[in-house]
Amino acid sequence: MRLFSGRVADEDRPILSPMDRPRAARPSNYARAFLVTAGLGLVLLGMSIRFHPRVIAGFQIARDRLEIATVQRGVFREFITVDGTVLPVRSVAVISQEGGRVEKVLVEEGSRVEPGQPLVVLSNPDLQMKVTRQEARLAEQRQSLQTLRIAAARTRFEYEERLKDLEFRLERQKRRLARNELLRANGLLSRRAYDEDRDTYAFLQKKRDWLQEASRRYEELARAQLRELERNLETQESNLRILREKMAGLTVRAPIRGQVSGFRVDVGQYLEPRRPMGRIDDTSDYRVRVRLSEYYLDRVRPGLRGRFRASGTGVYPVVLDKIYPGVKDGTVQAILRFTGEHPRRLVSGQTARVELELGGSAAALLLPRGGFITSTGGRWVFVLDPSGRAARRRPVRLGRQNPEYYEVLEGLRAGDRVIISSYEGFADRRRIGLKP
Repeated sequence: MRLFSGRVADEDRPILSPMDRPRAARPSNYARAFLVTAGLGLVLLGMSIRFHPRVIAGFQIARDRLEIATVQRGVFREFITVDGTVLPVRSVAVISQEGGRVEKVLVEEGSRVEPGQPLVVLSNPDLQMKVTRQEARLAEQRQSLQTLRIAAARTRFEYEERLKDLEFRLERQKRRLARNELLRANGLLSRRAYDEDRDTYAFLQKKRDWLQEASRRYEELARAQLRELERNLETQESNLRILREKMAGLTVRAPIRGQVSGFRVDVGQYLEPRRPMGRIDDTSDYRVRVRLSEYYLDRVRPGLRGRFRASGTGVYPVVLDKIYPGVKDGTVQAILRFTGEHPRRLVSGQTARVELELGGSAAALLLPRGGFITSTGGRWVFVLDPSGRAARRRPVRLGRQNPEYYEVLEGLRAGDRVIISSYEGFADRRRIGLKP
């Protein structure tokens, strides 16, 4: 105890003169050995702490809680992923031009129909009455036209008969006048008798000319009346055709081949004229409608390629066909069409994912996307060491991105294993340890 206490007992303390100075006692061999052993122990303990995995990181986390991905070299495709709505290539509304009460419903929602196939039968008593009245007017008009034609033919016959009779009398008077001229020249006929025959001949000529003019004028008038009646008859017939077409339109037919959609009509229901009662979807092909953020307006254009991902049916190529003008709620509407086959079991209104490429493909280092980006902003990542028991923070520089990968520009090599899940809870660490 005296060796290690550092104090000297009073009975062992020497008697000093005023000129003497006390000198500290040197430790014994046992004390020096103890100090050396303690120092070596401290050095070994420090080295074990420095190189033990738990101490390397200063923080331990279970490996199964992390998502780890390997940096790989591949082809980077710059694309965006949007939700698309499947639409038929063509959709035509089913409309009855005339209103009426529903008498029969011949198809159901979802039925497949052919062009011209009856869908609904309507009844319209007012329209039927119009058709009946128009048919009566048309019959009267035809009767009037027939009567006029008969009268014109009879009058024409009378004129012709009178003209023929007059021509006969005129020819006889001409021959008589020629004989009388010989008699008058031989002094066998008085001048008075000759003048009467000559006046009769002149009168018959004038009467013939007048009768010919009257016949001509009557013919013109009769033709004008006939033309007017014929025009009226054509108008009446046209009106009747229109009414009959309207009557035929009361049987509503399918305008195209396709599938009946949105069709809700009940027997006894009254339908207003030109009111849509459903539509026919042409399902021979489909389109995809998407909404793109206005952020991409300067990069999207017709002709851009994309991929349509249908659940459980694979990937199908599409192309951007049309971009509608106008921005609504920060988005613009666009239409894509399939460039080859499309999934067999598509349904109008179905939602699917569409990848639309914005640029060309290029070889690059690829790092899968993950939640780490919210903590690091893409400036650094945790990279596993070769043993896989620890990870160190490493600065990186990332470039373009798509919904699947980041393009690695600096800081990583192919084969590096990177923690890509969220760094919440240890983002302030420089190194972490991984528990099996």
